[in-house]
Amino acid sequence: MCPPPSEWPRKVFLESTALFRLGPRLENVDFAELQRFQELIDFELIVAEVSWREYLRRREKEARDCIAKIRQCRADLAKHDQIYGELEEAEKKALAHLDHVSQHFLGKVESFGIIIAPTPAVNIHMLLEMSLTNEPPFEDSQSDSGEKTKEKGFRDALILFTVLENIKNQPQEAALIVTNDTRLGEAFRVQGSKLGMKLDVVQDLQKANLHIDATLDAWYRGVIKREADEAKGMLLRYHDQLSERIQEIKELTESELGQGPLAALSGDETRLDIQELRSLAFDDVESALWKDRDKDKSRILFRVRCRARVIARERPGYFSWNPTSFSVGGGKTSVNRLAALASLNTPSIEKDLPVSLYGEAQLERQNEDWQLVGLKVDKSLPEPEWIELQRLVVLTKGID
Repeated sequence: MCPPPSEWPRKVFLESTALFRLGPRLENVDFAELQRFQELIDFELIVAEVSWREYLRRREKEARDCIAKIRQCRADLAKHDQIYGELEEAEKKALAHLDHVSQHFLGKVESFGIIIAPTPAVNIHMLLEMSLTNEPPFEDSQSDSGEKTKEKGFRDALILFTVLENIKNQPQEAALIVTNDTRLGEAFRVQGSKLGMKLDVVQDLQKANLHIDATLDAWYRGVIKREADEAKGMLLRYHDQLSERIQEIKELTESELGQGPLAALSGDETRLDIQELRSLAFDDVESALWKDRDKDKSRILFRVRCRARVIARERPGYFSWNPTSFSVGGGKTSVNRLAALASLNTPSIEKDLPVSLYGEAQLERQNEDWQLVGLKVDKSLPEPEWIELQRLVVLTKGID
């Protein structure tokens, strides 16, 4: 463990907007990278009590929505004289989960080492003055007649005071706030400046990682690069299995092949009207992040680069917002007729197009070595944990 310099944050606070982006799993690639930073430079990861309760309220709403859907399914099926005990049992389990949502997610945050900071005693006079003068995070809007129509900022003010109370005894130690709330972020900057605190504000976890990374020495980049290379090396031991999973991808859209609106927005003047997707083959591992490597069971999150062999015609200056789909080893499964007409008189070419796919490898330690026990590959980004794996490439760029 390297002793952190004064520029490195000793406390990182996750506001409600940052928690919401983690979803019910409280996990994604950016959060995993933040935890890796935490292992190396030893900062506290903190959530204000108000932010935590807002997060729990959203999770409770999700559980209630699920219960409502189950009940609606039961009612609709009953109209057909269809009674399913499985649905009744599912409702009971969902209700039991709803009763224990708080304990369930509290166990999660404790396992991640997240501290929930209690709401401190609040200076009511200060709170009133901030509200009346619309000092951040308070704000209001008025109708054309001058009548106030709304006021907001109370909960954000409690979050602000919780953070300030938490760091008041160490004002010279750097702290980092992760919030996508512009008004609250402004409040942190104003109050931090008034109180002489070393307080930085970023919009999301990715920017938090970039902020921390900007203060790190070259040795740390070397650690990340070595770990990423080791994760890639481990995946490449299972080259054949990766290829098999990629062969299970049976369909790609025009956009997933880098054509259509995607190519237009990138400024590519010559786009392709793809006629046939002949094959999809594994090329290389682009980026990889090894999680829980110190445990007997671990995972590697990764992005792989593939080669899609296509038959296509050039389609200069044309695209549609309704991309065509293609079956691997076959032709179009849906047709954009306007695009086809636009390239009807141009010759066909055979070409390889790059395609990125995402996946997760599950590993178990057996006889002092890792063995693959599960592998999945997906053509899209189904969950937050797949977001921005390219971040690792940027982080280690230029390191031999």
